[in-house]
Amino acid sequence: MGRAKERVLNEFTKNPRWVVAPFDMRAAIELSLFKDAPLSKAEKKQGVPTHAKIKFDRQIVAIGKVLRVSCIFSDDADVRAVGLTEGLAVLRVADIVLPDDTPGEFRLTAPGSEVRK
Repeated sequence: MGRAKERVLNEFTKNPRWVVAPFDMRAAIELSLFKDAPLSKAEKKQGVPTHAKIKFDRQIVAIGKVLRVSCIFSDDADVRAVGLTEGLAVLRVADIVLPDDTPGEFRLTAPGSEVRK
């Protein structure tokens, strides 16, 4: 992020549009219920992402499910795969539709997605 680091951190931590959520006990329980099985040793040797990366990607999706998000925005193919497997809409950052200059509420909503109930 270079020189923009402070500005970006402020945007994510002080703007009410964003929630920085921890991987807590609720997310850990949600993660334990995921449908996909852990990778075998053979799969890991075949160039599948590291165990740490897999765990991190799954944690991101588990946090989203606990928070009942309607969509995850990520350019990471592995986060996308886990999210879709777990029934979440996953869009790339390029899919974000920027609002026009008209004053009003700013929303990051996936086209056609509904809020999970």
